[in-house]
Amino acid sequence: MAIKIGELTECARCGDKFRQPPVNSTIKRKYCPRCTNLINFNRKIESARKQKENKKLLSRSNLYNSDKRNGFKPGKYTPKKKSGLNGKKTGNKNKFYKSTAWKYFSRYILISSTIDVTGTTTQCCTCGKWMAVNSRQAQAGHYVKVNDANSTNYSTAFVEANVNPQCEACNRHRGGVMDEMASYIEAKHGEGTVKRLMELKKLPLKLDDAFLSEIADIYRKKFYEVLELKGIENPWKI
Repeated sequence: MAIKIGELTECARCGDKFRQPPVNSTIKRKYCPRCTNLINFNRKIESARKQKENKKLLSRSNLYNSDKRNGFKPGKYTPKKKSGLNGKKTGNKNKFYKSTAWKYFSRYILISSTIDVTGTTTQCCTCGKWMAVNSRQAQAGHYVKVNDANSTNYSTAFVEANVNPQCEACNRHRGGVMDEMASYIEAKHGEGTVKRLMELKKLPLKLDDAFLSEIADIYRKKFYEVLELKGIENPWKI
């Protein structure tokens, strides 16, 4: 499968030319990165303004004054999480793997790779182990890792050629078994695919909520299309 750099598009806001995100999908962004960042910045400013205004309104309410008089301390009478920490922020790594976009993308990769009659069994691309797609053993492993040391490679995170079915042992405990994965990618997607992936990862891509939402919509649709094509029920509902 050829990996193409995004096509030139005219920004709907400023009219400048920019390239679409370098992913093998039908995503079409309306705004260039500069305008996107400006729009997001304005949203943050507006959100901060509303929060400040809400705090002022709350400080004038009878409920707030009553709590202050009674010595109420936020968090003291509320249940805590098992970790004992309230309001702990989720890291970018967890944000990616817990996103709806990754949920449908990874399931699409697994369900597309099924090769048995029932359409619910796949094979690890590096060790050949057979797995049920909805089992804990079946995972979607990246060749170019999303988080590599101190860098993030979001430009290849949702490239289908970069993600393949792997068992938990190969993906998590054996570091992805890179050499075997590279051979599998070259055989399946064509010679030179690994090289193009390594070049593609150098391109910057911001993994914001809007982008994740677009990816989720695309691969939710593709996931159910594969189920319909194979004539099977959703294995993750069983």
